[in-house]
Amino acid sequence: MILKSIITALLGLTIYNIVVIQFFPNVKVSRHYWQENQIKAQTYVFGNSTPDQVIVGSSLSARLNDKNLPGYGKLSFIGQTVFEGFRVILQRKDLPAKIFVETNYLLRPLSPDFNSSLENPVLFYARSKMEGLRDEKQPLAIVSNKLDNLVKPVVNALARSQAPGTKPSETNPHFENALNNNIEASNRIVDSNEVEQRFALLKTYVDRFVGRGAEVIFFEMPVHPKVAACTIPKAIRKKMKEYFPPTVYKYIEQPDCTPYQTTDGIHLQLGEADTYAVYFTAMRDRIFSGLAKEK
Repeated sequence: MILKSIITALLGLTIYNIVVIQFFPNVKVSRHYWQENQIKAQTYVFGNSTPDQVIVGSSLSARLNDKNLPGYGKLSFIGQTVFEGFRVILQRKDLPAKIFVETNYLLRPLSPDFNSSLENPVLFYARSKMEGLRDEKQPLAIVSNKLDNLVKPVVNALARSQAPGTKPSETNPHFENALNNNIEASNRIVDSNEVEQRFALLKTYVDRFVGRGAEVIFFEMPVHPKVAACTIPKAIRKKMKEYFPPTVYKYIEQPDCTPYQTTDGIHLQLGEADTYAVYFTAMRDRIFSGLAKEK
């Protein structure tokens, strides 16, 4: 009886996998942010090739639209840090040539559970062989894909249609409350030993990447000016320059935050994220053309 159940389950998985590959090869739908994070990670690990350039970060850089940064791998995870993304990068045999590291949330608590599923050897092997076992191919995601395709373009078009200068987020009654909460969080006291340990960990990863031939470039996403002036962002900038001097490492400096509009003080509106992507690309081109000035 048990053997029959196992055979039936395996047969069902095999048939489902064949259907997924044949009829839904490009469907990638998430139902919540945790699943969206896992889909990003699995797409990177099980992809046919390693991207030449990869962005690693938090939900701040997750706002950057893939269409504005073609050819980039994107390991910006909602609610996470760069360190979870680093572990994903190391699951492929080869490294990207350039790794762009967001520095905004380097001091956020780490998530030990985030990589556990992806690093499980049994699940890793099974997912590498059967696409139907990956998060992006869950049955509910496939069924709802058509509805998502109808709704998302409308929602995104509305979000991007705000006229420049209208500051839609600042007219939202919930904006000030969200902004004040993020200012408070960004002004909290952080233990100095914790800071040193976190930057030592960052240095370990960076040294490992550089030692294997990758180039690491740091960048800081624009946020509300009041958040940018808080104690934690200022402390991160100071430590970054101590551990990774600009004479040795490349930086895409945070632009003037004043023109950028956010939804809550830290996350850019979609249209503003598009604007920053233009800045990001221009600064990257300047850096690798040898035109960026040393600071």
